Amino acid sequence: MNNLILPTSETILNRGEGKYYPGHIEFLNELSFPQVLDLQERVMGTMTDPDMLESLSPQEFLTILQGGGVAAGMLVGDQLVAFLATLFPGKREENLGHDIDLPEEALPLVVHFESSFVHPNYVGNNLQIRLSEIVLDKVKSFQSYRYLLGTVSPRNCHCLKTVFAIPALVIRLEWKYQNRLRFIFFQDLVSPRVLDPDSERAVVMTDLKRQLKLMEQGYCGFRLDKGEGTPRIVYARERK
Repeated sequence: MNNLILPTSETILNRGEGKYYPGHIEFLNELSFPQVLDLQERVMGTMTDPDMLESLSPQEFLTILQGGGVAAGMLVGDQLVAFLATLFPGKREENLGHDIDLPEEALPLVVHFESSFVHPNYVGNNLQIRLSEIVLDKVKSFQSYRYLLGTVSPRNCHCLKTVFAIPALVIRLEWKYQNRLRFIFFQDLVSPRVLDPDSERAVVMTDLKRQLKLMEQGYCGFRLDKGEGTPRIVYARERK
């Protein structure tokens, strides 16, 4: 692994041991490949509902790690405990720009928020949010990509928290990946959408029919309110 980003360590909690350890963030390359696969397998093995996350194939990871995207990881010593990966899909069929009707000439400007996994012992340290900041700053520095797109399960509170912290907006609800229901989230990295706070509507997270109707009316999901009871996703229209 290479390219240490932060010159100082970050202290993170290992919840399995109840101890804090120094960690550091690195950009990942093909030398990181075995640890990335191992961490994905470990996390997927703990999922009680595998539908909540999408795993990547070894070839998809290699494409990213060999320069077809940007990936960064949090390490404790030499152990990879979290990673986040983005992909540059170009004009390939799987480019999510097709799903939101981006014009053909805009497709090369798309970057996919592709995958993010955290070792179960290190969940709760906001590592996904921290890594997303590092990775997206790197993507922006290329000045070649404008539209961030990704998918997330409507039932995955942890990932939605990361999406809204980017901040990105939920704009579509589609069947993807062998008929799995997914939100499509979006952000214009050059000119982010500004929402009208007077148009806010909070919807129970499980009420997908109501959320779909709001999206069809031009509303975007931008915040997760947990509070008491079932979490709610807050929607608003773009400011005119």
